[in-house]
Amino acid sequence: AYYFILVILIGGIAYTPWVLASYDLVPSAAGTVSALAGGISPFAATVIVMHLQFGMRGPAHLINQFSLKKAAPRWLLVSILVPIAIALSSVLLLRASGAASSPDTAGFVMFLPLLPLMFIQNVWEEIGWRGYALPALQGRYCALVSSLIVGIFWALRHWPHFAVKDSVMASNYNNFLWFAVATLLISFTYTWLYNSSGG
Repeated sequence: AYYFILVILIGGIAYTPWVLASYDLVPSAAGTVSALAGGISPFAATVIVMHLQFGMRGPAHLINQFSLKKAAPRWLLVSILVPIAIALSSVLLLRASGAASSPDTAGFVMFLPLLPLMFIQNVWEEIGWRGYALPALQGRYCALVSSLIVGIFWALRHWPHFAVKDSVMASNYNNFLWFAVATLLISFTYTWLYNSSGG
């Protein structure tokens, strides 16, 4: 409970200048720093809770959660191929329904340089969600319930992305509900990968 409260609290406070900057209420530089600070809220909450729970052993316990020695190499391949398959399926479904026309090649090319930045930002999130929250929850609940709890809070943490003026996330998902559904589905997928690969 402390972890999820801290994630929402730290994220909400950190993201507020970003939201305000999008409406020209604070300088845009503050918004940029704020967006980056908000992105690490799951990691910041993890560090605090791990220290409360394990004291000085907290960092070592957290690092042990990310050991690859137990994982079969095939799961690394699966973790790369599954998201690609999901993305391609989404595009095909959108095209089949008439919601999207031909793929936006220019947009894709512009997206490629952002991949390393997104990877770095997502690692900070996953240290919290899958490094701390999921194993802690699975110690008490089944994988389905644990995935649901993580997915709900994972979605809630992104509320500022929908409050930002001209939000890219809001335009991609149309509304927060669709984003929450997608996040829950991804949460179930990540739990399957986490458990199948031995953490």
